[in-house]
Amino acid sequence: MTRIGFVGVGAISGIYLENITKRFKDIEIIGVCDLIRERAENAVKKYNIPKLYNDMYELFADPEVDVVSICTPNDQHEEMAIAALKAGKHVVAHKPLCTSLEELDAIEGDFTLRFMTSHPKDATEKLMDVMAAGKHIAHHFHLPMQSGSDTILHRMNRHYDTERYLQIVRGLRERMPDITLTSDIIVGFPGETEEDFVELCEFVKEAKFEHLGVFPYSREEDTPAYDFEDQIDEQIKQDRADIIMQEQLDINTANNEKMVGKTITVLCEDYDPVARVHFGRSAADAPDIDTKVYFKNALGKKRIAPGSFVDVKIEEAVDYDLIGKTVK
Repeated sequence: MTRIGFVGVGAISGIYLENITKRFKDIEIIGVCDLIRERAENAVKKYNIPKLYNDMYELFADPEVDVVSICTPNDQHEEMAIAALKAGKHVVAHKPLCTSLEELDAIEGDFTLRFMTSHPKDATEKLMDVMAAGKHIAHHFHLPMQSGSDTILHRMNRHYDTERYLQIVRGLRERMPDITLTSDIIVGFPGETEEDFVELCEFVKEAKFEHLGVFPYSREEDTPAYDFEDQIDEQIKQDRADIIMQEQLDINTANNEKMVGKTITVLCEDYDPVARVHFGRSAADAPDIDTKVYFKNALGKKRIAPGSFVDVKIEEAVDYDLIGKTVK
């Protein structure tokens, strides 16, 4: 029986944990640790794992562990692997995200790589540098924030604060001035005061996200926040969401107006026979949720095939979307 200890149990390693327990009968997952302890606790419960370690060094020191599997998405694999080897363990280190992005970016062809989202703890300088240097990597980064109040972030157990978040925003914009930054906000989390909400409004103004999803807090059973005191009235939550969305609409309108007169590359997604226009998105926009670019084919009557890249000159901005025509 080979006994494995896992360092990191995020989404990627969660899939791996599930697969390995189904496929191999001579392997025992003996313990896990994760920078976010709650995530490790959930894995222990879900997969009936015997041990929960406080950190990777405690795992490395356990004589019952034969193999260490490093599954963190950041760029510290080498440091972790060396520490595990020095402790006398066999090591399986999964490829870091940055390495995978660099290898994919090196492939020749006409395509765009989109790294969709990151927990702030994994938004390293190395990741920013790889994105900035890439020839295929879209300058688009979704960085969930959830709240602009440090008090609320602490209650949410988010493990970062507004200053750390803004450091990442500044780092991304310094490396990629044309980057599209998007995020998610929850308003009306239990205990959110008027002061907390004002801090959130100021934060949104400072961050100037190109796109922002705003959601009233939804009380869900079997979550810690379900039993929190000071639940917020539904109407107040909706009013706060409306205020933030108006702030964001103003930001989006100003950004889109700057695009009028510019020519951008658009990935054609389809044709609308009713409106008689094609539509698609630029590298700045994620599928289904961000800005749509509606355009007419000014170069001929033939429909443009979905999946084709075309150059579109923007002639008009309407709320969150752009309108234009193809150019050579």
